[in-house]
Amino acid sequence: MMKFNFKILFVLGAALVMNACDTSRDINGDLLVGVDYDGTELPDTGGDNETAVKKIKKIVDTNVDGETMTTEYTYNGSKLVGVTAKSTEGDDATYTLVYDGDVLTKVTLNQIEEGEKLDTKFDLNYTGDKLVSCTGVATSGGEQVHVANTIFSYSASGISNVKTTYQAGTTEIGKLETLIGFASGNINKFNITMTSMGIPIVTENTPSNYDDKKNPFAAFPEAFKVFSLNFMFGSSPIAVLSKNNYRTLKSVVMGQTMTISVNYEYNADGYPVSGTRSDGGKITFQYY
Repeated sequence: MMKFNFKILFVLGAALVMNACDTSRDINGDLLVGVDYDGTELPDTGGDNETAVKKIKKIVDTNVDGETMTTEYTYNGSKLVGVTAKSTEGDDATYTLVYDGDVLTKVTLNQIEEGEKLDTKFDLNYTGDKLVSCTGVATSGGEQVHVANTIFSYSASGISNVKTTYQAGTTEIGKLETLIGFASGNINKFNITMTSMGIPIVTENTPSNYDDKKNPFAAFPEAFKVFSLNFMFGSSPIAVLSKNNYRTLKSVVMGQTMTISVNYEYNADGYPVSGTRSDGGKITFQYY
């Protein structure tokens, strides 16, 4: 089951397609805890029309081989309550978000890969308004498979490190660590280290060439974006913590370098509605 979590992250890390909000919570970015922004008119700093924060509804991402991943987002009022991602390869994942008032406290992840089912229930813990840890208990067929313990660390710029340790019983079976760096509210470093059977694999990602437009995920709770860094299926983890949308991504994996650019088209409100990647892949965005 470990390969499933790691496989998801690396597949999405190579998606090179989306971007979202930064941890400084500026007006085009994160929403403050306890504040309902649904339908609220906000000032604009990117040269676009003044408009309410849009909620992403659906993303369709097609790679150069024609394989497609479709991700749909559901809300209760202004709150994100569900994310469902399905691929044409038969893999899918469903996230259910549970709140205590306005604070995200639990996430349930139901996954299927190659016919195998894995259900993980996460409990989220906070210090003040910052997510600092979570524990996920994964089961399959009614039996516990592993426990994922995650620590979230912050710098003055925002989230800086996410470290997950996977245990089966008392045995450590793997680790996943993500290092994040920011410049001007946008991610400029997103490095992933996956360790399985004592062997580390490092992926170094450098997003750059950001536009000045709005990101598709402005309505997401900050805690879910931080959670997404090690656990999201259906949207690139690199995308969920920046103010604008990157248009170039350089990735280095075990000495192999790949650089892909994205050319976006935008709607009148300044949100991306489609993107074409230099490798031939395409992506579309729909909003409520």
